Amino acid sequence: MVETTSRAFLTPLLANSRRLREMGIELRTFTAPTPALADCDVLMIHAKYFGQQWNDGADPILAQLSEWSDQTGAIIYVDMYDSSGLIRAAVLPTVTLYAKNFLLRDRAAYAQPHYGGRIFTHYYHTADSVEDGDPQYSVPIEDPRDRAKLRVGWNTAFAHHGPLNYRVASLYRYAPLKLLLHAPTRFYSPSAPRSIDVSCRMSTAYARETVAYQRVRLNEMMSRRTQTGRLPRSEYFREMTRCKVVLSPFGWGEHAMRDYEAFVCGSVLLKPDMSHLETYPPLYVDGVTMVAHDWDLGDVEEKLDGILQDYPSAVEIAIAGQDLFRSYVSAGERSDSFVHHFSGLIRDATAAASGSIPH
Repeated sequence: MVETTSRAFLTPLLANSRRLREMGIELRTFTAPTPALADCDVLMIHAKYFGQQWNDGADPILAQLSEWSDQTGAIIYVDMYDSSGLIRAAVLPTVTLYAKNFLLRDRAAYAQPHYGGRIFTHYYHTADSVEDGDPQYSVPIEDPRDRAKLRVGWNTAFAHHGPLNYRVASLYRYAPLKLLLHAPTRFYSPSAPRSIDVSCRMSTAYARETVAYQRVRLNEMMSRRTQTGRLPRSEYFREMTRCKVVLSPFGWGEHAMRDYEAFVCGSVLLKPDMSHLETYPPLYVDGVTMVAHDWDLGDVEEKLDGILQDYPSAVEIAIAGQDLFRSYVSAGERSDSFVHHFSGLIRDATAAASGSIPH
C-alpha cells in the first residue's frame, strides 16, 4: 500500500512490472485499506502511508499492522525517508522485514542511540560539541532478531531529477498514469565546456543544529569562492549544466536530490564520505563515480582544488557517475538488476514468514 506522492517507490515497480510478472511476481497497488489488501503473499506498506498518524500514538498503527500480519503471508515495511538512522523501531516486532533506502553497513551500530537520530549528527555532537535545542536520540534496536529484519530497499535515484521531468512526474498524484513516471530522458555531457568551477547552492535553515552544522560550515567556506544562495529551479539547473563540480552536503539524511541532479547534469559530485552506507542502486564509489571528503570538512578545499587542477581526469569520474546512474534509472538498461533485487526482498520475506529468517 502506498501514499500517492511516493513516486520514487512506484517508479521502478511500474517500469519493471512486465519483467516482474515473468518472474512470477504480480503487483497490485492500494492507497486505502480494502478487504482485498491482505489477499497476497507479501504486503508492502510504504511508511508515508501512516505519515502524521504517528502523532496520535503508535498503538493504532501497530494494531493495524498486527491485523494485516495475521491476514497475509508476510509484511515488508518500506521506509524511504532520508536518514539512514531513523528506523521506526516500534514496527520491527510486528513486520516480517523492514526495507530502508539507506542502511548503515555496520548493523550493530543500530543497537546504540545516536544523538540527533543520525550517525552524522552524533558525530558532530561528539567531535565538535554541537548541541540541539531539543535533543533527541534514535531508538536503539537492541534485539539482534529485529536488526536481522533490516534490508536495503531502493533509494530515490528512481525519482525524477531533470528540470522538466520533476514537474511532469508531480502530476502523478492527480492522474496516476505510468507515462508520467519516466526517468530523465536528457543527460548533459560531462565533456561539454563548463564555465563555472563549482556550484554549492543550499539551504542552511534546519531546526536541528546538528543537522545544519555541516552545511553552515561548508557555506562559510564556499561563500569565499562562489555564490551559495538558492536559485529558482530553472536557473539552478542552468548553472548545474555549466559547472564542473557540485558540492552536496548532508541534510536531513546523507543523500540529497542534488546528488542525482549532478549525475544528470554531468558535473563531478563532491560529497561527504558515504562509505558507511549500503544502498541500492550503489552509486557512491569514491574516486570512481564521485569524490568523497571527510566529515570534518578539513580536506574539502584540497579535494576541490585537486579536481579543478586536473579537470580532464576528473571528467572521467563525472562520466562514470552519469553512466552508472543512467544505467539504473533508464528503462531497460538495468531492469534485470532491479528485478533481481526486488525479488530477493520478496524471497527473504516469504522465507522469514515461514520461520527461516535469511541473513
